[in-house]
Amino acid sequence: MKTFKNVIDESSVKWIQDITKKETENIREEFGDIENMNLPISLPGMSIDKSDLNKEINKLSTEIGYLNNFSDVVAFTNTQKIDFKNSDGQISMGELQKLLGGANLMTGDASLAKILVKIQIGRTFKEVESVLSFIREIQNKIGKTTELSEVNEDDVLYLLNKGIKEDTEKLEKQVEASEDAQREIGEEAAIICSANSKWSDKNNAKEVINIYLDKNYHKLLSDDMTVEQLQSGNTKEFPEWLKINQTLAGLGMKIDFGQYLLKALEQDKK
Repeated sequence: MKTFKNVIDESSVKWIQDITKKETENIREEFGDIENMNLPISLPGMSIDKSDLNKEINKLSTEIGYLNNFSDVVAFTNTQKIDFKNSDGQISMGELQKLLGGANLMTGDASLAKILVKIQIGRTFKEVESVLSFIREIQNKIGKTTELSEVNEDDVLYLLNKGIKEDTEKLEKQVEASEDAQREIGEEAAIICSANSKWSDKNNAKEVINIYLDKNYHKLLSDDMTVEQLQSGNTKEFPEWLKINQTLAGLGMKIDFGQYLLKALEQDKK
């Protein structure tokens, strides 16, 4: 008899596989045209080997194919995450040395492609790590060994909404603090923040906000600038959007997982 743990396993594996695929696609788009890239001035004479880049991406694609359950997802996340020194996204010297594995970037001993992939993926998986406790809490509350026929979908929805409450309260305050945000995404944010909204509606609203952010603020939001840096420049209208983007990173992952979980429950009960 299928248990709730089986559904958690299936949902979490599909969820993390799709996150990884999306991130590797983004890396290909961002670094794909290597020959025409302008390398940072702090890395003179270095180049990104396209074959190395493809090798690292293909390695990730292979690894996610071996994931079978939630424990595998946790283990995979632990191998991919990077512990950043602070909220600015700067890597500590210890973490950088771990990435280099004793190699030297300046002498060309280290693969720049590998470092770039590790950093890009590491940022995402640091966020993933915070979502794992959300998944674990739902699994423990319903019960690993609970037979699927005994699982009440309303109980699952309650736990999903409870698990995102802190994030939605933060999002609600951030949107209320910005007239621009209220005008552009206020309706979608309200759907996400309401415990009475259908989960599929939350997911759709999240996608609408992400599309808006990608279209209008993508370049700024991908620069990893701090709020203080933005406020000190000529872009004082952006700090609230940066906060919203940061909140949506983890919240969006939780909503995505909830969507996978509810779909799996629905399919298995047919």
